[in-house]
Amino acid sequence: MAARVQQQLEDMVPELNKLKELQLYSEEEVREIVKKRRNYEYMVISTDPVYARNAFRDYIKYEMELDRELQQRLRKSKNESPRTGLSDRVKSDYGSVPVRVTVRRRIHRIFKRCLTRFPTITALWKDYCSFCYRIKAYGVMNRVIMSALAKNPSCESLWRLATKYTLTQNGSKAAKNVVQMALRTNPKSLELFTLLLELEVHSTHSLFRYAQEDDKETEGVDKVELSSKTWIIILKHAIVALQGGDVQKMLFFAATICARIGQLTKFTRELKDYDDFPSTVFDEMFNRRKEHPLMGLYVWQHRLLESLLVKQHGGRKDAANPEAVFSSIIEDSVENKEMMSLVSQFIVCSLNTIDEDMRQDDEKPVWVMDVEGEVNGTHKEEPTQDPSNVETESDKEIDIYCEGIECLNDICFLRIPSPQFDSVNERCRYTKGLIDRKGLVSLHGVYRNFLSDTIAKVVEVIQSIVKMHNAEQIEDTLLSASDDFLRFIMLQIATQGAVLYNSSGYSLALELAKQCEGDELMPFRELVYRSLLQSMVNPELSEAMKAKVLLMVMHSHDVGIGTKLDAVRKSSVSLTRQQLQSAVDSTFLLVTDETRLLELVLSLMAASPSVLIDDFINETDVVNRIFSKMHNRIPGIMEALQKYRTNKLGLRNFGLLSVIVSFWQVRCIMEKLNAEIKEKEFGEFLNGNCQTVSQMYAKTASEVIDLCEIAATSCDFVHIPDKAKKVEFNNRCWNRYLRRAKDLEQLDLMIPIFNLHSFNFSSDAIGARAVAKLGKNFVVNID
Repeated sequence: MAARVQQQLEDMVPELNKLKELQLYSEEEVREIVKKRRNYEYMVISTDPVYARNAFRDYIKYEMELDRELQQRLRKSKNESPRTGLSDRVKSDYGSVPVRVTVRRRIHRIFKRCLTRFPTITALWKDYCSFCYRIKAYGVMNRVIMSALAKNPSCESLWRLATKYTLTQNGSKAAKNVVQMALRTNPKSLELFTLLLELEVHSTHSLFRYAQEDDKETEGVDKVELSSKTWIIILKHAIVALQGGDVQKMLFFAATICARIGQLTKFTRELKDYDDFPSTVFDEMFNRRKEHPLMGLYVWQHRLLESLLVKQHGGRKDAANPEAVFSSIIEDSVENKEMMSLVSQFIVCSLNTIDEDMRQDDEKPVWVMDVEGEVNGTHKEEPTQDPSNVETESDKEIDIYCEGIECLNDICFLRIPSPQFDSVNERCRYTKGLIDRKGLVSLHGVYRNFLSDTIAKVVEVIQSIVKMHNAEQIEDTLLSASDDFLRFIMLQIATQGAVLYNSSGYSLALELAKQCEGDELMPFRELVYRSLLQSMVNPELSEAMKAKVLLMVMHSHDVGIGTKLDAVRKSSVSLTRQQLQSAVDSTFLLVTDETRLLELVLSLMAASPSVLIDDFINETDVVNRIFSKMHNRIPGIMEALQKYRTNKLGLRNFGLLSVIVSFWQVRCIMEKLNAEIKEKEFGEFLNGNCQTVSQMYAKTASEVIDLCEIAATSCDFVHIPDKAKKVEFNNRCWNRYLRRAKDLEQLDLMIPIFNLHSFNFSSDAIGARAVAKLGKNFVVNID
């Protein structure tokens, strides 16, 4: 090992001597270079592969810095000093070379040694290619790329690097050959298929651009016929080869190609068969809507939008009526059940209340490319109000259809996008250029106007049905109504006869119920609320979906407090911390009655056992924040909570809630007690009627003890499946009881006014009870 290192160092001697001779480095600096290189040489021959790999990287980094420094000193020496007649060449095995390239040759050798030992680490190959490109060693770079691909033929990122390099050096035709070679090795690679399609489009556009530039010089010469046939061939071959979600990603990528090319009007006019490519893309999307329902929704949206724009601005007489297109969407969704939740979500998001500035401007229709590839290139102005307050929480029920493409959630469901949408969209390969934030906001206005009118017509139908039938017959009548949209909603929420239960359907029903104002439509609203309550015990709904429906109820302005309480009590869900906070915030915002507010908040807390248990064990601030907010809203919260020491509300997890509430009350009492005692001098407690003062504080101490006893007793009824967590919970409960007992004893020692001896109360007795209860699991942990 030492001999190998020594040989490497001896090979450096001519180079280092020349650096000293040219006065580029001093004797001390050369010794430092030798010392550094010796250390690195020993490190890179380590038998530990991870250590050696990191050492190689550090070694290369050091040599690169040394190379930069050498180049700077050479330039400075050349500018400041006259020629001395000294040669700057260094002898080597391949003849003499300039001293300025010696360090670079050493870097090449280190890279080769490293890659010989670690040929499968693609990041090292990329670093080597980057270095070659930076120093313009293109011949070496070409050999490096070929070696990298020979050793890692399935690495898509290396093929992309090779394609980019070939495109830069040899043009698009050679680059396409590289991608085709890559596809032989990786026949199911989505990344390579998108790259090939993009290259083909780039090649066609380059031909068009060259033809435009050389138009005058080529008069009388036949022009090259531009066609999109090859695009279609690549797309169809990719769809056959790819599987699962990759098919959806490929088709959305093709849609972005359509959107970007569609804005180049001169180019599209030269493509004699341009319409064939967008039509193929949308036909393939539509034909695969059963496996990928999101693509079906996307195509239907475009068809509906086309009909709306034609109706608004005039156009083809044979264009479909918007109402007929919407009816077709509903019928198709009923036939393809997977689309029902997506269409419902799209309608709900489109109906969200937004600022008036976001509505459609009749003089500025949105940019859109329809299924025939026609383009309307005008954007509506961006709204002045930030729509970030609109709900944009990720929805797992819907996200599963997006196949990991984040922006599709905004694009296909028309949620009001965040200000960062454009930057996020630009980084997504499969939606880049499809639409921008201004376009989404404008689209939202177009669809909202149409869907609002549609909802108004449905309300009229409901009104006529309610007048003609009694409350018992309404549900069956609505299920068989002639209005497709109304029947579509009922098929998702009916207590009997529903086709598919989903949270988006319940959300849409709530939106419709909100529009059904007045006493005469009360039977329909009650039907929707009954359906919501029924969903809480519906075995066909997952717990996550039930939680989402429950949050819808909590956030609704139109659902009564009684219905909300019933929904929480009937539900079997366990809310997360975020869901609990969201529901509680909505409750404080919407409920004005103090008693009902307290009942609803306690019910929500009882429906969040995991949150309460973790908060209690880890002593975080979830419960404290909720009760502090309630204390500000209800000044007499301490007295109000006394009414709920028994389970009068019929809550689940009441034992857990009793522990949490009792200790919060104890905390408030002790904080108030400490503050009072600190403000008074010892003599003030003796002034006046000492017996009255003592009785008052003894009563306070008794209340603290009673609350701690309630918590300790309730602790036995807390159900925690995890045995370790159950032990920790019990231990934390008795520790808090013991802590409060010691606090009372400390205060009574300072000012003997609590009469603790009259209760036969002591911290030692509490500790003994805890040991008797928990045994060796009881661990004293008092701050």
